[in-house]
Amino acid sequence: MLDPVSAVATATTAFNLIKKGISVGQDLESMTKQLSRWYGAVADFNYAETEVNNVGGVSKLLMKGSIEQMALDITINKEKIKQQENDLRVLIQYTYGMPVYNEMIELRRKLRKQREEQVYRKREFRRNLLEAFLVILLISLIA
Repeated sequence: MLDPVSAVATATTAFNLIKKGISVGQDLESMTKQLSRWYGAVADFNYAETEVNNVGGVSKLLMKGSIEQMALDITINKEKIKQQENDLRVLIQYTYGMPVYNEMIELRRKLRKQREEQVYRKREFRRNLLEAFLVILLISLIA
């Protein structure tokens, strides 16, 4: 399971570097690595949120920490990401214009789709495989 708090920490670090870069006059092209990192971390956070909400019965037993703490972390960090996204939008629109911002939104869609196909599907498969194994193990122990 992805850790939503770690994803937000990565997003915050990348966001601060982007903000600093724009403030010292770096062009957006030189900051694409940080933008990709930020978008990737936000995608990880969003996936972790859905993963926590859709967790199966066996996975609940394997989760670290309390459900209440995870819910609180997700709620607070969701607002933090919304604020970062808004600040980033304003910074980029003000500095580079609306066409550049729209280009970034398209990049975000591509990254999200790519990440879903490559990373998240593998994680889901592994989690489902582990749950099936644990269920079979439990049934065999009971029998």
